[in-house]
Amino acid sequence: MIKHDGSEQNDGERKAAKRFMAKLRQDHPHLGFIVTEDGLSSNAPHIETLHDYGCHYILRVKEGDHGSLFAQVQAAAQAGRVS
Repeated sequence: MIKHDGSEQNDGERKAAKRFMAKLRQDHPHLGFIVTEDGLSSNAPHIETLHDYGCHYILRVKEGDHGSLFAQVQAAAQAGRVS
C-alpha cells in the first residue's frame, strides 16, 4: 500500500484496492475474477469497487460487525424466504 507518486503518506486499504483493481483490469480486461476477502472488506464502498470492475466476490461477514444484515437474514428465515 505504498504510494509510488512521490507522496509521503501511504494509502489505506480502500484506495490501494482501487489502484490494484484498476491495474488488474488494465492487464487482464476479459478475465473473470472471484475475489475472496475477510470481514474488513465487506463494506459498501469496497463492494462498489468490485462491481465497477466486474468482479464476483465472496466476502466474510461477522455478526458483531454486520448486525443489520444478520437481523434481515433472520427475519427472512422466519418468514420462510430462506432455503
